[in-house]
Amino acid sequence: MFYSLTSFLVFLLLPLAQAQYNQWNLFSSHFNPFPPGTFKGGVFDPNWGANLANQIQKVTSYVVSNATSSGNGVSVVTKDGVTSVTATIGGRPHTTQFPAGASISTSTSSHTNSEGQLVEEFTINVDGKSYTYKTIDGRTIGPPGGGPFEIN
Repeated sequence: MFYSLTSFLVFLLLPLAQAQYNQWNLFSSHFNPFPPGTFKGGVFDPNWGANLANQIQKVTSYVVSNATSSGNGVSVVTKDGVTSVTATIGGRPHTTQFPAGASISTSTSSHTNSEGQLVEEFTINVDGKSYTYKTIDGRTIGPPGGGPFEIN
């Protein structure tokens, strides 16, 4: 048992003894497992947080200023601080504008009513307030006051 333990310890510590005469000496004051300059950028840069915040601001301002969304006959474009919404309501395009920070969502649906008439509904939700436009057989009825698209 003594020889096996001694042999194990000798083989374990032999590389450490050899390392005292080269660059891998763990106890040397010159020991550095990482070459100089390894950690100069990225999260090791003292200004990495500020740089990250600047990059996020640049990307989000670019996305907001050039945002475009379209689907179901609806186009939402934000440019120069104004959001323009163009929607096809009753087969005709209608456009309205909102401030760039407005929260806007739209939905469309269509079905046939009990009299066999085609009913199309377009709903726009702006900052939590909903406006619904309903078209029945080509005649469009808007919300009271006409809503943002001013359709009565």
